[in-house]
Amino acid sequence: MRRLKEKQLERLALKEKAQIIGKYGPLSVYDTRVRVAKDEYNRRAAREDEDCRLRRKDARAEAAFLRRWIRDVRAVVRNSITKTTIKRAWQQGGWSKADRRAHLDHTEWLCDRYLMLRQLRDIRGDSFIAGPCAWPQDFNDEIVRDSITFMLQEATDGAASRRALAQEADGLEFTAIDADGDGRKEDEVNDTIVCASWRGDDEIPDN
Repeated sequence: MRRLKEKQLERLALKEKAQIIGKYGPLSVYDTRVRVAKDEYNRRAAREDEDCRLRRKDARAEAAFLRRWIRDVRAVVRNSITKTTIKRAWQQGGWSKADRRAHLDHTEWLCDRYLMLRQLRDIRGDSFIAGPCAWPQDFNDEIVRDSITFMLQEATDGAASRRALAQEADGLEFTAIDADGDGRKEDEVNDTIVCASWRGDDEIPDN
């Protein structure tokens, strides 16, 4: 036991004395291990950042193809629905053209179908025939799902922007003015509608 304690003390003394000349001054053995661990951590973090960057790049490229695919599908299906006669629709079960066109407005529904087609093509290979469009050569399920998320977020932002532009184009501004009273009256000045409170004995101005 005494021998083990002496060896341990010698090892600790050697560890404290062992130093190397670093870039910014002398470093002990312990400091060197910490520096090596930090360098390894930084390398892994940089590698992960690079992988995320490449993954986002691939997802954007896949989203561009997905956008073209949805555009072509909508054009082909709408043209087919338009050319279908009412008699033909009743012979096929009495489906409505409006119901068929309603599915084309749901981007999420089309993205799910796109994911299913990509998975089927990856499983069946070249034997799978899915229309005349040229499909990407490589398939990665995570990248396709990321592209779908990117596409849905883009569609949501676009819808919000269109609603905001539509409200601005109307030229109407709704301003609520708080005042004492129980009733309410509306005064229209130019293109602005102002909602203000009014008392029961007040007169309503004639427009």
